[in-house]
Formats: sequence, structure tokens, C-alpha cells
Amino acid sequence: MKKHGANRVRRLAAVSLALVLLAAGCDCGRSKPELPKEPAAEQSAPAEPDRTADEENRRAALKEAGERLDGYRWPRESLQKNILGQKTEFTLYHGNGWTIHVPAAWAEGDYSAQWESPSHHAGFSVSRQLLGIDNTKLYRARQGSWRHETTYDPPFDYYYDNDGGYTPPEGSADYIYFFAPDGEERCYEMTLSTVVGETTQEERALQEAMLLSFSLDDSSHVLRTGEYSPGRTEWEAALAGLLAQTEPIWFHLDDNGGVWEEITAGKRRPDYLPYVQALEDYRPGAFFQAPLGERPEGAPAQAEETITLCLPEMRIWLYFYSGSPWVHISHAGEEYWAELRHKYAPEQLIFDSVRNWLEAEQSWAVSPAR
Repeated sequence: MKKHGANRVRRLAAVSLALVLLAAGCDCGRSKPELPKEPAAEQSAPAEPDRTADEENRRAALKEAGERLDGYRWPRESLQKNILGQKTEFTLYHGNGWTIHVPAAWAEGDYSAQWESPSHHAGFSVSRQLLGIDNTKLYRARQGSWRHETTYDPPFDYYYDNDGGYTPPEGSADYIYFFAPDGEERCYEMTLSTVVGETTQEERALQEAMLLSFSLDDSSHVLRTGEYSPGRTEWEAALAGLLAQTEPIWFHLDDNGGVWEEITAGKRRPDYLPYVQALEDYRPGAFFQAPLGERPEGAPAQAEETITLCLPEMRIWLYFYSGSPWVHISHAGEEYWAELRHKYAPEQLIFDSVRNWLEAEQSWAVSPAR
């Protein structure tokens, strides 16, 4: 019994040893599961990381443009006025060298310094007049407008009414013109438009409040900036507006009757920025200020093609001419001209860069964004 028991113990030990060796042999021969490897430095830029970096750069550029744009805009300032016994909200509007209070409920027109009441029965506008070209007051008198005295303080001591001294029929438009001189060479003309029999007493009171709030201020401009440079400031603000994602843009290619289009597709695309940023490589020379219709020496009188870019909320219009380095800027009733040369290739025309951008925009409009 002892011998058989000893043999059984030896057999069990042998079996146990064999199992241990078998298990060890299986572990040694089995391939271990591979853990995910960290990408090497030189392999860390396939397509996806590139797109991520491009998107980060795009967002940074848009954010920087938006911050620059905010630096040019005047903050909205509200104030309350008593109109016919009721408190009415007004907004302080900064013109180019002047300010005025505008009823918050009145809508601004397509051009600067034009407003209309919600009923469309009353309007108000401000325009600059050059007295050297024509005396605006004499012009109104020659048109048959009627001069009336007022009880206002100068310069609003009299005004002209275009009714010529008779009462217009019901429903017809009637215009009254006030003038505020600004030196010897120019003045500002305020136009109050009404509809006979339909403009309310409240609307007339609001027009009067706007008129009497007009004030010349050499330090205030539509564009808020620490140091205002005529023309150049408008150009720099326009570039920020073209880049800023929230700013609407219109363009018009005048080549045998093009139509206005709104740029919407491009600003959603990652490849939009390079086209606009290319405009920042052009350096403007001195800006020349000229009345509407006049041009400095060398500026094109006409061109085969003209591209117009408009930032409607900023009321800035940019005109580019084929075969010419000149750019024409219209803003807040002022006209500016300047030659823009590329900093690396002076012979390269800014018109061609704008045209390439608009052609890309037209292709984006019919293809989905990436």
C-alpha cells in the first residue's frame, strides 16, 4: 500500500509539473496584444490634424478681425427725451464730423444719414454741401422753394419749403430744408420729408428733436478710433469687416449689367480667408479726398469692368477698376481715392485679386462647404 501510494504521489507530481511546463510553454509562444502606439513626431500631421490646425487658425483670424472691427464702431448710446409728454428712446448717431440724436424706432436707409419713421410718412436726412460749387440756399430758392423764418437759434434761423408757397394736395410728399454752415466752404443740409395729411404731430415733433440735436464735432466720426486718418481708417476698417464672419457683404461686377449679390457661402468655408487676406498685402499711398463725381489726377474716369464691394451695416463702399491700382472709398458722405500697390509685386493689381476672390465665391455658391 505504501509503494502504491508513493507511486501515485509521484505520478501526481509529474502530472502537475507537466501542466506547469505546458502552461509556461503556451505563455511563451503566445503573442501579446499590442497597445495603441503614440504617433511619432514626424507622423503626427496627417489630414485630420492638419484640418484641426487650419480651423484653429481660421477661428483665430476671424476673432482678431472681429476685435479690430469692434475698435472702429461707436458703442450704441441710448438716451430718453420727452416728446409730447411721453418718454421716447433716442440713439446717439456719430456722423463724419457731427452727431445727431435719432429715434430708436426709426430705420436707417441704405445710405448713411437717412432715416424713416415706421409709418413711412416721415423721414430725415443729413448731407454735406460744398458752397464753392453752388450755394445750396440759392439753389433751393431758384427751384421755387419758399423761405420761412423760425424761432430756432442760429444756424436754424430760416428754412426752405419746396411747396413754393402753396398747399400741396393730400397724400403728396413735402420737403423742408434746414442748413447748418460749417466754415466758409461747406454746410450741412437737413432734409425733413413729410406726407401731406398723413404725417402725425408726433412724427413732426421727432423730426424737430432730431434737427435741434445736430451738432458739429470735429473729433467724432462714424468710425471710432484713437487717431482718425481720412481714407486710410476707412480702408483698414473695411478689411476688418471683410474678414469678420458676422459682417454682411454685397458685391457687384459691372460688366454689361451685372446684379448685386450677397456674399454668404464663402464666409462658411475654410478657404475663404486667403482671398480676403490677400488684400492686406496691398499698401495704400496717400488718400485724396474728393467730392462725389470728382477724381484726383491719375484715377480712372471709367473702366471696362468695375467691382463694387459694400459693407451695408458699416455704410462703406469700395470700388475697384480693371487695369488700375486705384481704389475709391465712399463712406458717410465722404469720397476718398488712393493707389494700392502690392508689397511684394508692385505690378500686381488689386482688381485682379478681388476678381479671383469673387470668382471663387461664385463657385462656392453652387458647391457645398467642406
